[in-house]
Order: sequence, then structure tokens, then C-alpha cells
Amino acid sequence: MQPALEGSFLVGQMHANGDGLYAKVGVRQSSISFCSDVISGIPIFIFEMDGAVLVSSSLAILIRACRQLGIRLTLDMGACSEMMLASYVFIRGRTLLENVRRLLPNHELQIDLYSGKVAEQRVAQDFSYVEQPQTWQWCVDNLKAGIVHGLKRYEGQRVAVMLSGGADSRIIAACAIEARLNPDFITFGQSTVNASDFPIASVVAHRLGRPIRPYTASADQFRENWKSLAEKSNWSDMWALGKLPWDFFEGVSEYDVVLRGDGEGIYGWKSGVGSVVDVLHQLEISPMVAVLRSAVWFKAPEDVFELGEESRKSIIEEYREYHGSLSNLKNELYQSIREYGCIAQNIWLLDNWMVADAPLLWQNSVEVARRIPSKYRTNKQVIFAVLNTFGRLKDVPFSTGSSWNDPLENWYSGLTNELIDYVSRWSPWAIDRGNLEDHFSAPPPVPGDQCDRFNLAELIKARLQRSPWVRRQALERYPERVYSSFSSRGLTRLAVISNLREYIERDSDD
Repeated sequence: MQPALEGSFLVGQMHANGDGLYAKVGVRQSSISFCSDVISGIPIFIFEMDGAVLVSSSLAILIRACRQLGIRLTLDMGACSEMMLASYVFIRGRTLLENVRRLLPNHELQIDLYSGKVAEQRVAQDFSYVEQPQTWQWCVDNLKAGIVHGLKRYEGQRVAVMLSGGADSRIIAACAIEARLNPDFITFGQSTVNASDFPIASVVAHRLGRPIRPYTASADQFRENWKSLAEKSNWSDMWALGKLPWDFFEGVSEYDVVLRGDGEGIYGWKSGVGSVVDVLHQLEISPMVAVLRSAVWFKAPEDVFELGEESRKSIIEEYREYHGSLSNLKNELYQSIREYGCIAQNIWLLDNWMVADAPLLWQNSVEVARRIPSKYRTNKQVIFAVLNTFGRLKDVPFSTGSSWNDPLENWYSGLTNELIDYVSRWSPWAIDRGNLEDHFSAPPPVPGDQCDRFNLAELIKARLQRSPWVRRQALERYPERVYSSFSSRGLTRLAVISNLREYIERDSDD
């Protein structure tokens, strides 16, 4: 047996030095290999059973192929529980389907075409900090210089930058101008009356002298598109991108590459932490008791989250004897768990229309991050320091809140009722329909005034929440009171899992 083709084939963007977001396929006379990037930005799903090996970057294709072979896939309820708890599957390699795993970042899968033997090997190390950091100024200078130099690889191509109101996309936008790429900027949101992505991204684009293409997100568009987008996203929690109109996806397909700010976690994700439990909570992996108070519409709420809670505790146990810097651990786990398990999923969906690249994940950028002095490894200080070198942007503020209110908009648009009907039919867990309808019968509470941040009580509360000691005490003594995003997005997560259940239980591809 000999393949008709030999050589390497690429999905996504891979530069000569290995930078980029991609899946690389190598075909040889006797074997085929699949290689992932630093966060598995293009997923490689693997199914093995009774000598059969199927590999695909699409769960839908994998499901249909198994169906043709007479194999009926089933939900992995542990992975589904993790997604309900944290919005994403956080045990590395796991997927929402039994017997289907996902290739880890920086790994290669090899299949012997004669024997059928399958092997995996690491091709690069995961992120970690060096023992001897560089000077602060060296880090600032080299991060900027490396991004600008690397972006020149796109000279002469049509380039866009996904621009929000935050720092991560802004540094890419500013460096793209410095590299003379003449990019377009793309943003999306809803509100133009608060300090969120829409108005701030528009100011940044104006200061940089380039056009911006704004797209309005809405629950109406989510209602129209969410099922087809769920399939294209490999059934991830695409709550934000699912609200976008189709002309957004058509618009990004016009570019040779779309640059994103992914990768920011290793530069200092948020502030200090008080414990390993706090590390996970900042990665959205909250204690089960924090979620249960919002999950009263299940007949047995504990059954929904207990497997996810076991997974959470297994990570805590893994680091029970950890005595290093918790800030370092938080940043490292942000990439190995959250970027691989959650952030990459946004790219999965967009990969259907565009080629993405993330300069903050390039090798030079990562090497700078590894050498940041320890006292600067919080709150993305090096990214803000680079931004301060761009005079035109110094006085442009950053977003202070979301441009949308999902619970309220879903309620008044009728989307909530449609999702209630859908999950009542397809949820893998028993639903208490009466409690579910009662829970969502009234509109959500009125959101707080933007001026609350100037209220003394709010300032004191925010200050206390930044204290690692206070955070540790709160999670140890009152875990049921800490915030969990399930309260606002739990119904959407359940709808996505329910849709996957419907998809795998279809009798045909009709």
C-alpha cells in the first residue's frame, strides 16, 4: 500500500520558523502524521476503536464517518459536566464525545499505514518561566520589536485585526501600523453608550488612521444561526460569536489573514491569587457549590456538575504540593488549560471562514514572556508598557464592561423561551420544566450604573477582591457565594450540549 501523495499539507497559517495557528499533515510512504500548534488553534480530533482510526478537525465529520461505519458515538458526560461548570472542557485531551480525544498542543500524532499503530510524541515544551529573567526594559523593547518584525511577513497582503476595547488586540493593531501593513480593523458589540468595545475600538482605529468595520451582535441573530454555528465550532460555548450576523463571517473571509490578540495569559493574567483553588476560579473553573444556586431548574443539579467537580478537584490535587509562585502557575495554566480548552474554540469557529494568526503566541513573543521579571507577571504589565510607546494611543481608555447584557436581551427577544423548549427535549440531564420556566419568567435585574465604580463602597469592594488573602478566605469559607458565569450563560451551554446530543442521535444525515 502506498499513498497517492507524499509531502506536507497545512491547514491554517504556519510560518517558516513554526509560528502560527495550524494543523500540519505529513504523508509518507508508510505513515501519516498530524501536528498541532502551541494552543491547538485548529483542533485534531482522534477516534480509535477496534482497530479503526479516524482523524478530523471537525467533530461533525467524525460523527458522520462513524455513523457510516455503523458506530454510534455517545456523549462523554464527564466532559459535558466540565463544560457546564466552566464553559469549556478543561481536562486536556478530553472532548464532549466518548472515545474521541483531542491532540494536545505541541504534539504530533503518527499512524503507521501498514500496522495501524498509533503513537503520539511531544514536539515542543509547554510554556514555563525561566529561572534567570531579563531586565524589564529588555522585555518591553523585544516584545514590540519582535511583533513588528514578524508582522512584516504579511507585507503586501490584505490584513485585518480583530479589535476590541482591551489591550491585547490594541498592541497587535498598533504594531501592524508600525509594520506598515495598512490593516483594516474589525470590531463587534452592541452598546455605543458605555465604555465598551464599540466606541473604544472606533477611537483606536481613528487614532491609527485606518478604517474599522463594526458588526452589531444580537440575540435575534443567535436564534437564527446558533445551531449551524454550534456544529462549525465543534459544539463549543460560542455565546459571543454566535450573536454575530452572517455578513461578519463573510467579511473576515475577504482577508489573507486576520490577526488576533490571543495568548495574553502568559504575560500576566489578572492580579495575584491566594491559592490553587483561586487559580482555577480565575480560569472560570468555579467550585460546584458556586454554580448550584443558579441551577435550580435541573431535577438533580448535583448530577449535572459532580463529574466536573471531580475534574476540578483532580487538578487541585495535582498541585497540592506546589510551593512555587501562584502567579506563575496561574499564567502557565492559563495557556495550558484555558487557551487550549477555551480560547482556541473561538478560532475553531472562525477557521471556517478565515486564516487567523496570533502574534502574542509567536516564538519570539513567548520567549520574552518567559523572561519577564517576577514582579511584572501580573495584569499584563509588559503589554501596557509597550502600548505606552505609541504616543497616539496613550490617552485612549480601555473598556470597563461588556457592550451587551445577555440575560436581558435573550429574555426580551424570546430566545430564552426557545432555548427552554429545546433543552427540555434534548438535555442529557433531567429538566424540571416548571422550575426552568419560573426561573426565567421575569426579566433579569437591572444592571448597575456605570458610575457605581465611583461609589466608595464599590471601590472598597473592588480593592478587597484584589487581595490574594481575601480571595483565599472567600473561596475557603464561602465558596457558594463566589461568582460563576453559569448564572448568565448556563442555558446557552446546555443548549449547545443538547444540540450535540441531537446531532449524534440522528438516524440519518438528512
